[in-house]
Amino acid sequence: MDKLTDLEICKRIAEIEGLIFCTGNRYARIEIRKEGKLYKYSQYNPLTDGALCFKLMVKYKISLIQHQNNNAVYCIWDHDEKHATNTMWNANRSICLAIIQSKEQ
Repeated sequence: MDKLTDLEICKRIAEIEGLIFCTGNRYARIEIRKEGKLYKYSQYNPLTDGALCFKLMVKYKISLIQHQNNNAVYCIWDHDEKHATNTMWNANRSICLAIIQSKEQ
């Protein structure tokens, strides 16, 4: 799971959110369609957009835990530490991976 590229992570999150996914060079671009018509077209990247990532964290009930020695970030879901992601460098990435993993189980 940790080997997903940033674009693959954005795509998986967009799919979980029920958005139509269109690739871009450095970010995911999303087309939102409502009643068959293009409603909104924007950049969508929860890895770089802290506000979006926070909203997703709350929506999917992901808990963020900083490791004691501050060199890792853990995310848990279902209030169960056996369901956990670990990243050494990026909280947003850890949150997104936890959302993806929680939906794959």
